[in-house]
Amino acid sequence: MRQHLLTLVTGLVAQGVAVEAAGPAGEPLLEELAGWGCKVHDLPLSASLRPVEDLRAAARLSLLLRRRRFDLVHVHGFKASLPGRVAAALFGTPVVYTVHNFVLEAAGGFRRRLYLWCERALAPLTTRYIAVSEALRRDLDARARIAPGRISVVYNGVPPHSPAPPGALAALRQELGLSDEVRVILCVARLVPEKGVDVLLRAVAALREASRVGDPLPPFRLLVAGEGPRGETLRMLAGQLGLEDQVAFLGHRPDVPALLDLADVVALPSRAEGLSLFLVEALVAGRPVVAARAGGIAEVVEDGKSGLLVPVEDPLALAAAVRRLLTDRSLATRLGEGARERGSRFSVDNMLRQTLAVYEASVRRTQ
Repeated sequence: MRQHLLTLVTGLVAQGVAVEAAGPAGEPLLEELAGWGCKVHDLPLSASLRPVEDLRAAARLSLLLRRRRFDLVHVHGFKASLPGRVAAALFGTPVVYTVHNFVLEAAGGFRRRLYLWCERALAPLTTRYIAVSEALRRDLDARARIAPGRISVVYNGVPPHSPAPPGALAALRQELGLSDEVRVILCVARLVPEKGVDVLLRAVAALREASRVGDPLPPFRLLVAGEGPRGETLRMLAGQLGLEDQVAFLGHRPDVPALLDLADVVALPSRAEGLSLFLVEALVAGRPVVAARAGGIAEVVEDGKSGLLVPVEDPLALAAAVRRLLTDRSLATRLGEGARERGSRFSVDNMLRQTLAVYEASVRRTQ
């Protein structure tokens, strides 16, 4: 979401839209936006539901809206949308809410019921919804009872890929301890259950075991870039599976484009996915993809044309698809070319044009 917001805001500013941003002080994204000349406002928010804190955030945002009289408020993510939509409604300011993920899918039990109640209660205050995939639009319709006509699907856009110089790639291989003959499987994801990195670890274990018993593979290594609350659990699982030399957890990496240039296969075995920005980046970079058929992934990756799709929660199917791409260079090349062609549909220009159309329709509706 941070990368999406950075791309969106800088793109809007470049088109002459006056944009200001509100969020928690110290948030790196706000600091980066400020560096682009975007005015930022402190809005205390945490990731979890905290009624008193959230009401204070709504009150602070209300004061800002009263002083500045913005034409429109655009909220991103479920938590920020709560005070954002309440504050905008108090002043009759049109509000657009972008839904990035399956928040109701990630929550369970009481939290799921609470989130669903909040969404249904705030739906009348929401001028327009943006879903980043058709799968999310259907979910909003089915679970939150949002009329499809109020939801616009706007796919995330990414800038064109700039290949890293050969010298930089050689240095990156040296940094990561990768010899030239080692094939690279790359996964970039937040380390949470929804991303299914544990499924990928089990797939790698299956590949290694098959190679040991007479189905040899070229030497390969899995690189996992990202941070999250399941990081330690996943490292422990890799150790239990005996994958210490087969898997490298890289933590947060600012050089994902270079990692993509290094990758022979990109893998994302998500259990739930709105629309993966990482997969879009992989397509634009022309990398062959293996991904689970979850959420909006099938809207990004065309099975057999720009990548291979496998069932959710199926490490053996995932392992078989990865094996095909590691051993069949002609297939990997064909899918990489198809990925680059497919990636051209997810441009920043398309995203900006469609987002501005939603803004204009929202403002007209409240005039």
